[in-house]
Amino acid sequence: MNAPPAANQNWTRHVHAARTRMLFSHLPFAAPMGAGLAVLLLVYVHALYPSVLTPWSIAWGATTFLIECGAGLHAVMYLRSRKRHARAWRERLILITGLTGVIWALAVWALPLHQHLELRATLVGATLGVAACGAFMFTADRLLARLFFVPIGLSLAMFCISLGDVRGLFGLVIVTGFMGVFWVAANRSHRRIGELLRLRYESEHLATLRAAALDEAGQLAKAKDMFLATMSHEMRTPLHGILGLSRMLHQQANDATTREQLGLIQSAGTHLLGVINDVLDLSRLQARRLALQTGPVDLPALAHEVTALAGAQAASRSSALDIRCEIGPEVPQWVTADAHRLRQVLINLMGNAVKFTPRGSICLRITADTPPPRQGQVALHFQVIDTGIGIPASEQARIFEPFHQLNAEGQPHAGTGLGLSISSQIAQAMGGTLTCQSEPGQGSTFSLWVALPQAHAPADVTPTSTPPTRVTAAAAHVLLVEDNPINTIVAKAALEQLGLGVTALENGRQAVEWLAMHQADLVLMDCFMPEMNGLEATRRIREREQRLQVSQPVPIIALTASTEPADRTACAQAGMNGFLAKPFTSEELTQVLSHHLGQALPCEPSLS
Repeated sequence: MNAPPAANQNWTRHVHAARTRMLFSHLPFAAPMGAGLAVLLLVYVHALYPSVLTPWSIAWGATTFLIECGAGLHAVMYLRSRKRHARAWRERLILITGLTGVIWALAVWALPLHQHLELRATLVGATLGVAACGAFMFTADRLLARLFFVPIGLSLAMFCISLGDVRGLFGLVIVTGFMGVFWVAANRSHRRIGELLRLRYESEHLATLRAAALDEAGQLAKAKDMFLATMSHEMRTPLHGILGLSRMLHQQANDATTREQLGLIQSAGTHLLGVINDVLDLSRLQARRLALQTGPVDLPALAHEVTALAGAQAASRSSALDIRCEIGPEVPQWVTADAHRLRQVLINLMGNAVKFTPRGSICLRITADTPPPRQGQVALHFQVIDTGIGIPASEQARIFEPFHQLNAEGQPHAGTGLGLSISSQIAQAMGGTLTCQSEPGQGSTFSLWVALPQAHAPADVTPTSTPPTRVTAAAAHVLLVEDNPINTIVAKAALEQLGLGVTALENGRQAVEWLAMHQADLVLMDCFMPEMNGLEATRRIREREQRLQVSQPVPIIALTASTEPADRTACAQAGMNGFLAKPFTSEELTQVLSHHLGQALPCEPSLS
């Protein structure tokens, strides 16, 4: 594709400017050599034949010396100038080059050596050498090259003709041949250097465009990430209130119709939360920002948990399904993995199996290869096998694409079409693969292969562990710092139903002032609030505790709808002890409170 006229003009200007720089770069060295050669010729002739030199000879030598020195000085001024793009530099260079060519062309006439054969040969050879050097020096620009060597060549040709003998004829042939070679070489060099310079500037232009495109893509990616993070926070915050209030009303409702309608609200809100999570996960995976949080994982416990969730999902759909879990005897109990992401993949696969299996069975099967691929690792094979409607061959190649939903007649299409795509990319992040085998009408088998390091049971997990003793309601007081009134109602109700005392404040400044005069056993701190956000409030609370040398700093738990890893890091750096993402379930709240308060709380509060 041809470049637009404006681009061609721009590149032409760049090429001319580059040619000019190349020409001027030679002159600071070549001009003094030319001046020295003119003086050397005069000294040489005078040393051999003092009577040959005439006033014209001395005038030629002085003029040549001044012109060459002027050319060198002009080049130095150009190289030191900050306005090299001005046309006057090249115009003066053309004038100086033409004068230099003419003055060297007069050399054979200014030094009358007709009677001295050896001096005559020396002078012609020296002049040809000057022409050759000039042709090489001005090779980047044929105009300047011709302005320099053409006058010298014509002068030497006329000089050879004026000799009127065989030597003159021979010299004419030599000079003519050299001039022809110089002419052709100047044309070829001019064209080739122009092409190279154009290619150079086109490449630089493309590199600049590529860099600008990459920078723009990076800015767009950052803007997209910021948009997704902001929208996630803005949607999670009211969604937390919707889910919490619907649970509260569901618990208080007396008639079946109201409870059913509130259940539908709860289901819709849970589905919306799943959509938000899927979009965020896809964005992280595409940006390669999904960090795996690995640790010891109890495989049998995880598998039975996933199976139980799938059974509950099937029960809610009134499906007559046999859902079971099979674990091979060779499978170790403990491995090192990201439990959350592994659970996410298996829940996605089991959820899809329940959705597309109206009757029959679903099996989660886990086996391990023997012997292991390497010492200390185990090659695990997770299979989700169903007897559902199956997947047509035309759909199997696309089921792991983002936003692709199975086109099954008569089947609901709830979801974003992201579950399998996210599961496949999580499998790749874990170093594994996710595949599918299916026959329409006979069911499907999704297989996850992944090699994981074996692990030992954590030190705090023992079969004979005894749950801590429950404390009374008055034994713990929670400071709730939340600016959203609906979320405050929901969280306060949940805390009070767990038997805890609660003080609710609206911003971080109030929390800092309240803690300066009161005590709390735990703080639930929202991160984004007016006047003073939760991070700044936490820093000030920690600074005050450090000044007073408090032996047991109050636990502060981040209460936020932002779920990015950077947000978790910022909370930890501010001095927070934990992270509870909104919307959270009553079970998640209970788990966090029990851990940080060091007491057992009811596992199933009436709020849920």
